[in-house]
Amino acid sequence: MLKMYLPRARRGGEAEFWEEGWSQQAVTDAVACCALHPLRDRLARLLPRDGVILDGGCGIGAWAIYYSRRGHRWLGVDFAVRALGTLKAAAPSAAVCAGRVDALPLADDAVDAYYSGGVIEHFEDGPRAALAEAHRVLRPGGLFLVVVPDLSPLRAALCPGRARLVCDGPRPVVGFRRVAAPEPDGAEAPAWARSEDLPFFQYLYAARDLRPLLAAAGFELLGDQGVGVQWALMELPAVQRLSAWLRGPILSAPADYYDRVPMAPWAQEPLIPAALPAPARHYLRRLLTLEDERLLLAGPALRLLQAVASNIRLYVCQKPR
Repeated sequence: MLKMYLPRARRGGEAEFWEEGWSQQAVTDAVACCALHPLRDRLARLLPRDGVILDGGCGIGAWAIYYSRRGHRWLGVDFAVRALGTLKAAAPSAAVCAGRVDALPLADDAVDAYYSGGVIEHFEDGPRAALAEAHRVLRPGGLFLVVVPDLSPLRAALCPGRARLVCDGPRPVVGFRRVAAPEPDGAEAPAWARSEDLPFFQYLYAARDLRPLLAAAGFELLGDQGVGVQWALMELPAVQRLSAWLRGPILSAPADYYDRVPMAPWAQEPLIPAALPAPARHYLRRLLTLEDERLLLAGPALRLLQAVASNIRLYVCQKPR
């Protein structure tokens, strides 16, 4: 696995880190982005129509609002209280509760499904407590849907040594460090990894890293899949330049990929020119944005790309009955 570091005043595990980011995010834009997400149709097939779905670490509630409008019963929990206020202002009928995913304020066997989207990777000591809580609050037979940043073969190749530091001139913008297991940085870590100027943000988990942790928490893994090929490829400077040529700049600087991708619909399709005719744009949306493997001819090529260059990975788990 890789540890990822960003130049921020606070760490990724602190509520204030997320409050600052979400305070600059329009809820309507975030919800609209759900319709242009490669997990959209996959989650729709998995989420139960009956029962309560817990969104652990919901933030301003984009998925909660998106799927509540489609008939699902959604409960959002987050430790960023102001973000929950933003969610309630946008969706007054939404069910929300303040709390931490590693100490959920819920009874045993309380929910029928649990969605965890981009949360457990931010625990520097590892996700064991959060996974144990997920197992506790899920009813037997309930699904646990976990999404984390994927350490794909492409990302592994981009960090061939023990560490990698990406700079914009003299300014560090992101750091990566290989580790065998989740752990705080010790004396063996590079100086920049121990600096307050570049604090820990998240882990990039390879499937072989996270599967044992899910099993140790008591879950049965039903399957996992990497998605998000467009944004995985955007880590390559050449693809960033191609994106700017195809449809204008989405990122103001190449290193912005790691931290400042705009959460707005216009920025979710970096490799699809906006001026294309509607039929071509529709086809490319199914291929590159929603990643529909059912497309004739292109499906096998898409699956190969997902195996090599995925941005995130969805793990579908079940609490045994």
